[in-house]
Amino acid sequence: MKVVSVSHTSGDLIPLLLDENGLPIPTPNEFVLSRRTLSHNTLTRNLRELSVFYRWLKKMKINFEDRISSLSFFTEAEVCGSMVESLRVEQDTPGKLGQKVVSPHTFNHRLMTVRQYLMWCIDVYIGSLPVAIAKNL
Repeated sequence: MKVVSVSHTSGDLIPLLLDENGLPIPTPNEFVLSRRTLSHNTLTRNLRELSVFYRWLKKMKINFEDRISSLSFFTEAEVCGSMVESLRVEQDTPGKLGQKVVSPHTFNHRLMTVRQYLMWCIDVYIGSLPVAIAKNL
């Protein structure tokens, strides 16, 4: 996964998160576009932080869109035992023996961005439901 910047005709630089095949991943890119009032550097950092989350999803073989749409969220074991630990580790380190832990500041940014992203995804999903169904949630 990598983050690239695209120059819009208006002159804005828009960062995009691309998968291993070079295709944009829609949901995190929509999240960033909804926050386009923030600086380009902040949005780029947010996408890099979300790329760690998406690597974890791929490693765990979790289909994120299915989880959100079925309202089957993450278990405590998935969050505390696996996801949080993957957010703590430097992503460029090959192999398990040489893994380096990122600084507390970097970890906190990653955790905060993933939390904001999850809340945004849930808000978008609930907002797309018919009113009768949303009242029963």
